[in-house]
Amino acid sequence: MQNSNHGEGLSKEALFDSLGHPMRVKILEAVKGAPLSFSAIKKEVGIESSGHLMFHLDKLKGLLKVNTDGNYELTDDGKEALRLVSVFSMVGKERPEAPKKDWKKNSNIVWACALIVIVAISAVSINAMYNTALVIRNDQGKYNTWMQFWMNVDNARVNVHEAMTAVNTNDFCAARYELAVAEVYLDLVVFQSSGLIALGEDYSKLYNEGLHNIYLLKPTLSRIGESMANGSVSEGQMAFLENLASALQFLLNSLHHETGGPYTIDDVNVNINRLKALANTTC
Repeated sequence: MQNSNHGEGLSKEALFDSLGHPMRVKILEAVKGAPLSFSAIKKEVGIESSGHLMFHLDKLKGLLKVNTDGNYELTDDGKEALRLVSVFSMVGKERPEAPKKDWKKNSNIVWACALIVIVAISAVSINAMYNTALVIRNDQGKYNTWMQFWMNVDNARVNVHEAMTAVNTNDFCAARYELAVAEVYLDLVVFQSSGLIALGEDYSKLYNEGLHNIYLLKPTLSRIGESMANGSVSEGQMAFLENLASALQFLLNSLHHETGGPYTIDDVNVNINRLKALANTTC
C-alpha cells in the first residue's frame, strides 16, 4: 500500500506548486466525491505508472491525506484549493459573446489572468531549480530533473494545442491566454534544464545543442500573440503552432527512463533538428 499522511497548512508557493499540473487537479477532483485507494486513483485518472502517481501525490502534500482505511481524501486545504480552481475556471467560461470591437477589452482581462499564472509558475520554478541543484548528484535528484523537464514540455504542448483550439472557435482571448502560459513553460524548458547534463550523453547533447532554439521562438510567438490580440491569426501562424505542438509531442515520445536504468532519448539528432527548423521559421 502506498502510504503518506499529508499534513495541513500550505504556503501560497506550495499551493501553486501543488496545482502546477492538470493531472494533480484531476486527482483532487477524483477524490472529491469520496475517498479512493491508490489503485482506484490510478484507474480514475488514467495513470499507468505507480511511480508517476506517487510523484503527483507527493506534490499534493497538504491537499490530500490518508484516512484510517488507507484511502486518500481531501484535507480542508484540498477542498479550498478545488474551490479556487473552480472559481478560476468560471472566470474563463463566463466571457460574454461580444462583437469584434470588444475583443481588446476582453483580451486585456484574460491577459491579466495569464500574468497571474505566469508569476505563479515562475516563482515555483525558481524554488524547484534550487532544490534540484541540491540533490542532482543522487538518483532521486536525477529523476526529479527528468520528470520536471518532461512535465514542462508536456505542459507547453498542452497549452499550444489549447491555443490552436481556441483560435479555431474564434475565442482569441482564450487563445492569447493559452499561448502566454505555453511561453512560460517553454522558458522553463530552456532555463530550468541545466541539470539535464547529469542524465547522460543524450540529454547533455539536447541541452547543449537544441534547447536554445526554443528561446529563439520567442519573437515568432510574440507576433502570434499580437495577432490573437487583434482577433486574427494567419494560416502560416497556425501551421507554426501545429509544427511546434508536433515537435513537443515527438520530443515527449522520445524521452525514456526505466527505474534503475539509463536516461535516453530516441533520435536525439532528429529532435534537435526539428527545434532548429522551428527556430528558423518566420511567419
